[in-house]
Amino acid sequence: MNGRPVRTKTLGTIVTFDKETQLATVRLSCNPLNSNLESNFVQLPTPELIEVPVESDRCGEYEITFDVKPGDDCIVDFYESGITHWLYENRRDYQVNDGYPQPAALRRFDTQDATCRVTVNNLSGVIPGFGTGLQIRNRAGTQSVILHPDGVISITTPSALEVTAQSVNIEASNDIAIKAGGALTLEGTAVNVTGASIGFSRG
Repeated sequence: MNGRPVRTKTLGTIVTFDKETQLATVRLSCNPLNSNLESNFVQLPTPELIEVPVESDRCGEYEITFDVKPGDDCIVDFYESGITHWLYENRRDYQVNDGYPQPAALRRFDTQDATCRVTVNNLSGVIPGFGTGLQIRNRAGTQSVILHPDGVISITTPSALEVTAQSVNIEASNDIAIKAGGALTLEGTAVNVTGASIGFSRG
């Protein structure tokens, strides 16, 4: 390691985030200390890392993305060898020219070779109303999609729920109930209502 520190993982804070490149500037949260004597420690400047890839959950053609904002805490991982050939050139192998490897091949756990995950909170940012089941939600809990343990799926939003598709099919083995606090509008080139019995009533 040539006397250089081995970095593995630490905490950081998002300073800036570029939505086009999905790269961030990250300020490390655990600033280094230095001392020549056991009791003569001094704080060193907190380093900032630039062009750090922000990880998102993905596989194949599918992605789950989040609105990354400055001030978000994150976990920063440092890689055992350089990743710039993969990041900028989309290559999986290091190049060797005239017997010399590219610089990334020789780096070990370097600050140039880091990614971050915005997946952690300290105790000042715990999630309010932490529930059961699988939840996709905002922090306040006013917007959510919840898969409950009993099989119920609930969707909550204080605004509009919009569904855009070529066709929409809703089928239930039992009843379907639609209730509107305002007007209920059905619009189409044709509206067909069929059933063993059809009833309309005024509220």
